[in-house]
Amino acid sequence: MERFRGVDILGLMLGGLCLVEAVVGLALQPGYRAMFNDFQTTLPLLTRVMLQPVTLVVAGVGPLLLIAEGVLKKRSEVAQVARCVVALCAVIGLVVAFVAAIYLPIFTLAGRIE
Repeated sequence: MERFRGVDILGLMLGGLCLVEAVVGLALQPGYRAMFNDFQTTLPLLTRVMLQPVTLVVAGVGPLLLIAEGVLKKRSEVAQVARCVVALCAVIGLVVAFVAAIYLPIFTLAGRIE
């Protein structure tokens, strides 16, 4: 049996973290969706996109599949490091996008208060 390289393990951990983030986001979405329905206003595009379950599924599964493909096809270490960088950007990007999407309607509504 062939051993995993360190970069493969790191990549799979990052991909798994993306998947966990997506699951947590999917669990939180219904509460935020219900709260934003009370706003009775058009939500910003980022918020509407992040409240779609498919967005979080793709954001969670995509990096994991990318890393897994590199492991299964035994890509070079440089190629696998590049996949890890993409997965890390996805981990950070998913958190930033979700937080921004949640606060954006609140800031927009607060800006209309006179």
